[in-house]
Amino acid sequence: MYEVTINVGANAKNYWAFLHFEDKEGKVHSREVSGEREATINGNYLQAMTEAFGVLNKACMVKVRCESDYIVACFQNGWVTRWEKNGWIKPNGKPPRNLEEWKRLREKMAPHSVVFEYVKGER
Repeated sequence: MYEVTINVGANAKNYWAFLHFEDKEGKVHSREVSGEREATINGNYLQAMTEAFGVLNKACMVKVRCESDYIVACFQNGWVTRWEKNGWIKPNGKPPRNLEEWKRLREKMAPHSVVFEYVKGER
């Protein structure tokens, strides 16, 4: 199984992700996805990750490095899994913001083994 690192970043107008992995022969590969989109910063982080996972055509072990402590906490604390199990409803009875982006990301992540790492100031 390939090991992939995805470094993601976003602001209210742009999103980006850099993927790095090594193939069976030891050759290092890199790929960038990016785009412009007027959205919340968290919505753009989700978009960056969704597009990055869309590049992967085989199940991989993925480390996502992200400077959004909120996005990382949503995964590390199991919030996303609980929202999904509860029909995408948070404990306050409301759906999470950026609901469609969360759903698309979860679909793209499904075949992969994923860990999240908070990194400060990776822009």
